[in-house]
Amino acid sequence: MILIIVYEIKASTIGTLWILCTLTMSIIFTLKNYHWIKVFFTHHNYLNILFLCAGILISCIHLNVFYYSYDTPKWLIFDLVTSFCIIYFFKNKQTIIFSYFGVVVLLFIYYMLASIIWAANKTAAIELSLRFINAVLFIYFLINHFDKDKLQTIFLNTCFLSALAFSILFYFERYVLGHTNYNVGNYSPIGFMNNAGAVFNVWIPALILNSIKQFQRKNTFLLITVIITTIAIVSILMEAATRGTIIGLTIFEIIVFFMVFRKNKKRAFLYITITSLLLTGMVTYKLSDALQSGRLEGKFLALSTNLAAASDKRIQLYKNTWEMTLDNPMGVGINNFEFNHPKYGKPGTEFSSPYINENQILTTPHNLVLKIYSELGLLFGSVFVLILLYLLITAFINALKGCFIDKWLFVALGATLFHSMLSAVLITPVSLFFSCFLIGLIIIRIDYPIIQLSITTINIPKSVKGLYLITPFIFIALMYASYLSFTGYKQDNYEKMKQAILINPYHSRTLYNLSFYEIGANRDTTQSLFYIDQFLKSYPYHISGLQIKAERHYQLKEYRLATQTIDHLLHFYPSYQTANRLKLQINSKVINESSKEQQ
Repeated sequence: MILIIVYEIKASTIGTLWILCTLTMSIIFTLKNYHWIKVFFTHHNYLNILFLCAGILISCIHLNVFYYSYDTPKWLIFDLVTSFCIIYFFKNKQTIIFSYFGVVVLLFIYYMLASIIWAANKTAAIELSLRFINAVLFIYFLINHFDKDKLQTIFLNTCFLSALAFSILFYFERYVLGHTNYNVGNYSPIGFMNNAGAVFNVWIPALILNSIKQFQRKNTFLLITVIITTIAIVSILMEAATRGTIIGLTIFEIIVFFMVFRKNKKRAFLYITITSLLLTGMVTYKLSDALQSGRLEGKFLALSTNLAAASDKRIQLYKNTWEMTLDNPMGVGINNFEFNHPKYGKPGTEFSSPYINENQILTTPHNLVLKIYSELGLLFGSVFVLILLYLLITAFINALKGCFIDKWLFVALGATLFHSMLSAVLITPVSLFFSCFLIGLIIIRIDYPIIQLSITTINIPKSVKGLYLITPFIFIALMYASYLSFTGYKQDNYEKMKQAILINPYHSRTLYNLSFYEIGANRDTTQSLFYIDQFLKSYPYHISGLQIKAERHYQLKEYRLATQTIDHLLHFYPSYQTANRLKLQINSKVINESSKEQQ
């Protein structure tokens, strides 16, 4: 795995050795000298080592052998680690204890699995369903396998070392390797710019909490290291200018500030640490040229003076998504928003959702709740809201009645849920991985339950245990299909792309590329039409896909089918000029053919 990472970041020999040595020596030095992490290696507790390594890898790894070079390998780490822990749990546990909350989650899972039946892209639906089940069982495993002090130690240490490794790699790639050709999609080792902000919702409160713990233990070296790491993360956040993270952390820290202020005015000011750091970062960047032409200042100016204008597209997206929900009260199937939204996105109009056109796609409504509403319908969208509210209220009660640890955990969860209303939080691998630890720690620290914690115990069927053994292989197979698809396309290797389809028949990008390959390399219009038809079964409202299908029918002189396809496209994208021109050509051909027949 290390060799793959070294190859993919394309570092020089000296640079590669530098980053590996820095990471290795920093961890070894810490292991050797400080008690706080020696626990990872005592009593053969290899699970803790697994979490530490997984946290660092999932925060840093990116491989240029997939279409999604950041998310795909990170998802595999999440999938394998959670699957391993669940299999380990099933091996040692014969029963599962259910609460009322657990029953609600179980019903939600059942409906999620049922929605696969009517989902257009069944592989995408199965993939997210398995990951949600993995996340739920992984949280249950953490709660039952560790006591709250041990889980707290694992959470804080994993967040700290992952943030440290991420920071080192971020600045190393940017300033040592000279990777200045970055954009929104490859902004950091986590990938997409907002994805980093999604993780910072958890990391920054965890780092603040860790610094308090090190101060209490008088670990000067670790205290300084944690503070430097915190400043580095805040600096990266300021450069990225992720509004959801900044606003979310500030709002929930202020809530905690007033929560404590009524009891202890002096101690309350400890709980505006993040706000102080963010304000300091804003002032620092405003006074310097490091903000890249005033990116952060511009965002906050838009936020404070013209919020409505800056949010018009996002608000319209939310309206279109809600219209999609009302038109599909049972939902379109889990993880199938992307494949159905163009129908409701009103492309080519002033009411269009962003990124809905012949050249771009919209994968998420940038709101987790609306995504679930559109995919699972009104009833189970509401159930999902109740699940999130239960977690938030639980964290709030813990913070209100618990110690300073609970207050920082409430800030982390509150900021994460707030950000999830504005971006794809909790459905990205790094965010979900650390959020599982956060949620597990909040639940295990419940001293004042708002509902009865346990109502029944059920035996785990052996068939379920046996079936779960194949889960890691499903994820590996899907990743391998993505690898074959990408490398096959890049190498113009038809056989690799065919293999990808054999593994994952719903791999839409491969089907789309194969259609172009057949018409370009083989001049086979019929086979090209076959692949685009297969593609549209899993992506029924893809604008370019429908245009290509109509063109293939036209080339095969199937004018009636071409007209049906183009009319279907123009029904939800009436201003699409390319489609309108093709329709005129089809009509002209039909008229000419009719004239010839009459003669």
